[in-house]
Amino acid sequence: MFVCFFPSHHHTGVTTVRDMKEDSNVRNERKRVEGGLAGEDTVIIQELRKVHPGGGLEKDHLAVKGLSLGIPPGECFGFL
Repeated sequence: MFVCFFPSHHHTGVTTVRDMKEDSNVRNERKRVEGGLAGEDTVIIQELRKVHPGGGLEKDHLAVKGLSLGIPPGECFGFL
């Protein structure tokens, strides 16, 4: 099993996942993983974030917003 945990860090001017509307499938998967129900999954990712720093007068850009997911054994998964 491979487990990644990326704690949320709050950056000024960056919207968090809790501030946004979530699709019901996304919300259900996040709750499954964060609730500890993905223990048998091969890969578990919790609260993955990617922030591109702004340059000069530009604000930071949050590209990945608190992604949590589990990938069960034998499942092929691609993330673009």
